[in-house]
Amino acid sequence: MEANESINTRSLEDIASVLDFAKLDRSEIKSETQSVYFSEHLDSESFRLLELDKAVLEAIENGEKVVLRGDKEDCAVLCTDSQTFEVKQGEISNAMLILPNIHFGPELSTNDEPSVRYNEFTFNELLDLVQGSENEINTALHKMQALIIDGYWRVLDFDFLVQVMGHLLQLCDENDWTHSDIDYHKLNEDKVCRFFAEQILKHARKFNLSQFLSTWEKSVPEGMKTSLYQLEGLALIDRDSTPEVISYMTVDTLPEDMDERFNFLFRMKEKWSLADITPYIKDLETDKMDVTAMLTKVARASMSQGIKVYNSRKPLT
Repeated sequence: MEANESINTRSLEDIASVLDFAKLDRSEIKSETQSVYFSEHLDSESFRLLELDKAVLEAIENGEKVVLRGDKEDCAVLCTDSQTFEVKQGEISNAMLILPNIHFGPELSTNDEPSVRYNEFTFNELLDLVQGSENEINTALHKMQALIIDGYWRVLDFDFLVQVMGHLLQLCDENDWTHSDIDYHKLNEDKVCRFFAEQILKHARKFNLSQFLSTWEKSVPEGMKTSLYQLEGLALIDRDSTPEVISYMTVDTLPEDMDERFNFLFRMKEKWSLADITPYIKDLETDKMDVTAMLTKVARASMSQGIKVYNSRKPLT
């Protein structure tokens, strides 16, 4: 990439047009901008980004010799005067740009200034923002699989979790570990299988059931067994269609209000068995009303092929 002002220039009208196209408000933009253009000779193969261990970084900063060693048939290693480090190639999905000439305006934060935070909150900030008790908020954070990073609650992006899982399983494969070999860090078979199912369904949304089951079984680590109970609250199976299909549907995408939740579910599917509907309403349970009580209130029970099913008592909106 090049920041080439002598060849390419943008007027204020050009910038305003770009902002309108990107649906950005001008008040959100810093007062100083810099145009970036693709080089006429773009070469993405001439550079390699090397992530350094702290010891290697210190060696370079201290002027020590740091070299790459290894025969053509060997794995490359990086050597300082006193230590050797294995070099591994990694792939990332994000584009990384090299800008030889970029100017940071005075409004941009430096290392001494706090940076803008997006979607990260301390627990005290959540208490001020969320309408719920401390126990309810803690329960919700646990359910969301949120974690604390540098004092702030964060939810990891699913694609990042896919990368982490890939690295973890690669490490197990390289060391010939099975999922039950590590005494203190055993992989939870149900959670791992559920994770791979979500990875498949999240992009396809709807899948031929038999094809999904075959793909899912082949995707999980060797020795792990898939089972439909691992999909509770994650996917909906339609056995009335031909062929049978499975759809991606998670609890956290459903309305929180009980009446709205049941209205949505019965529009999605006219009749539900107790086993199928429970994962999608269990989070609505209270001390005074469990799943059975909720169904008694909003649904009628009948028998279908020897199985009790429930349909809505009132017309759907």
